[in-house]
Parts: sequence; structure tokens; C-alpha cells
Amino acid sequence: MVIVREGDGDVRWWTWAGHRANATLAVSLSSVTVPHRRVEDRFIRLRDDLTAQSWQAAVADARAGLTLPEVDVRAVRGLK
Repeated sequence: MVIVREGDGDVRWWTWAGHRANATLAVSLSSVTVPHRRVEDRFIRLRDDLTAQSWQAAVADARAGLTLPEVDVRAVRGLK
């Protein structure tokens, strides 16, 4: 696992897991992720006030079960 804090305060968890996996992880770890940010294929943006303790607490909470991301209604309409 690689978590990097850039000089501008941007914190990223480099997962290289892909869009769908990162979307699920971002929702499941919502207490430490940046809300309403676009999910990337390679990384998840984390809150700039992230601490080791808040990360450990979020991971422990997520172990109870993953949360699936919400599906945009416009995407569902596009399938019909």
C-alpha cells in the first residue's frame, strides 16, 4: 500500500485497482476520502487531514463490509 502526501497537501492512496474497485473502496472508506471527487483508475484522493489513527479506524470499520457506490440515475436511463 502506498499513500503519498504531496507538497500541495494532496493525499493519494495509490491502489492501481481500477475504477470500479476504487469507487467501492472510496465509498467504504468515506470517513477518510474526499467527498464528491471523481474516482480515478490508479488512486483514491484522501482527506488532507488524514492521520495514521484515522486511517486505521476507517480500515477497521470497512472490514465489517464493503459499501457499494450509488448508481447515477442518468446512467441507468442510458441503458434503456
